This record gives sequence, structure tokens and C-alpha cells, in this order.
Amino acid sequence: MIIRNAWKIQKDVGRSRHGGEGAIENWHIFESEDWQSNLTIIGFDILPPGTSIRVHKHIHEEKLYFIMEGTGIMTVNGETARVGPGDAVPLNAGGSHGLQNDSDKPLLVMVIECKTTREAKLESEKVPLHLRGAASDMIAEIEKTRST
Repeated sequence: MIIRNAWKIQKDVGRSRHGGEGAIENWHIFESEDWQSNLTIIGFDILPPGTSIRVHKHIHEEKLYFIMEGTGIMTVNGETARVGPGDAVPLNAGGSHGLQNDSDKPLLVMVIECKTTREAKLESEKVPLHLRGAASDMIAEIEKTRST
């Protein structure tokens, strides 16, 4: 049996791996290697006021964003809506999505991620954990942040 306390896991703090405004907090309770299925991540993002995850796509990945605390603006496939506690937003493979905290309180989001094929999951596991899912224009910034 594996038990991990989500609130005691070390958080990464910095710009989203997908780009966006400001520094967010991100941590994963479970990673791809913890699952035999195509599930890849169960984790959390905290977007402080004024921060965002830029609109981006995942070709071989589906996600669920579950808003736990706070409010913000979610964009999915060009459609924008206000989200708040209890809202669950499915993100299909190939679609675009982004999230902005335009409020004055932190936005806490649970993120569940799954690859669409076993091959896509195995390929993603070859990438270092801190770079998985990173936009190509964000890799140098992520590496620089980790070295300081």
C-alpha cells in the first residue's frame, strides 16, 4: 500500500511549464511510474492572484481540472468561462486549454492527467520529471531556474 500526504510533498515554484504570467506552485502526488495504466499525474497547481497557465495543447494527453478553492477564467478550445470551487473541466486530447487567476485569492486546482496510448505514456517517461509536458520555449527557463 502506498500513502502519500498531498500537503507534505515539496512544491515546484516558478512559471508554468506551459508558459504564462507569474510564478505558480505545482506538485504531484503520483507520477506516471506509479501506475500500470495510462494515468500519468495526480497533482495540484496553486495560481496566486494575477498568475496564469498560458493556453496550450496536448496531443496525446487528456486532463481533468478540478477547482478546489478560488476562482478564475478557464479557456478551452477558444471558449472562456469563469470557474470556481467544485467545477470540474475535462480537457480532451488535441484541444487547447489555459487558466488565469484574475481574483485576489489563490486558485487551487487538482489536476488528473492520462495519456491516450500506452506508447505515448512510455515515451513521456523518457523525459526528466521536471520537463514533462513543458513547452519547447520554456525548457531553457526551467533549466535555468533549477540551477539557481
